[in-house]
Amino acid sequence: MSSTEIYISKPQIQRRYRIAINGDMLMGGVANRTKVETECLLNVLEIDDNKRATIELITLDTDVIDTGNQAFRELSVIANQLKKVTQDIVCVIDKEGKILQVVNTEQIKRKWEQLKGEMVSICGRTGELTDFFNVNEKLFSEEETLRHYVGEMEFFKIYFNGLYGHRIRDKEHRETDNAFKTNKVPYNLYFDIDEDENLIRVRFEGDDFHINHDWLHKAYGQMPFVELRNVKPEFAIWGDYLIEKATGLIKRAKFVWDENVSKELRLCTEYVITEKRREK
Repeated sequence: MSSTEIYISKPQIQRRYRIAINGDMLMGGVANRTKVETECLLNVLEIDDNKRATIELITLDTDVIDTGNQAFRELSVIANQLKKVTQDIVCVIDKEGKILQVVNTEQIKRKWEQLKGEMVSICGRTGELTDFFNVNEKLFSEEETLRHYVGEMEFFKIYFNGLYGHRIRDKEHRETDNAFKTNKVPYNLYFDIDEDENLIRVRFEGDDFHINHDWLHKAYGQMPFVELRNVKPEFAIWGDYLIEKATGLIKRAKFVWDENVSKELRLCTEYVITEKRREK
């Protein structure tokens, strides 16, 4: 059985990506659909002998294209203000894509102080604003908290997605958290030779598995609007990643997670990464 290891392997290169996140959520009978698009630049600055890469991630723009929930739109405005602070991140990652160090912490701290000043000048010192500052102060002032925050950003979760830094065989059985992080679900990972010999193709496919009462109780037992005796969840895990052999960088990728629990509970999310070519 053949295997390969994927990691970022070439320094002094840049890629521009568009990342689309399409969500369809039903919770307690209340439905909401969202579509968010982000453009970003990924610069690979250097790579050391241990395959650790220093990278720069610059977020160029984030747009809420569509949402049926006004509260989500308002929250996204606040989130975009916070994204100004981490618009430019320089960090060191291991070969799996795990954040080892945020290099430009002082720059991020200065941007946080600047954002606080701007918000006070616009809104004045309100109680809500003070609470907002207090909640986020630790995030941008403590290096360990900031490192964890960066590691949880959707870009890193979607981009590396358990593919990097491991030997991937022709077929590999894995498991991951369900959408609500309350239990585990299995899936298969496939490594294929792409038609283009310069690309690696990795596919995700959901696996058949048996659900018993204990599994259901752990997964959904704490949700007040779910009646376990009537629940027959259906899962669809699907993904297709094209990765450059020479660099370890993604050419394009799509990942879909659909957890359809009942007429009261469903979460479906589609992630699409597209490389944007420079205009001539």
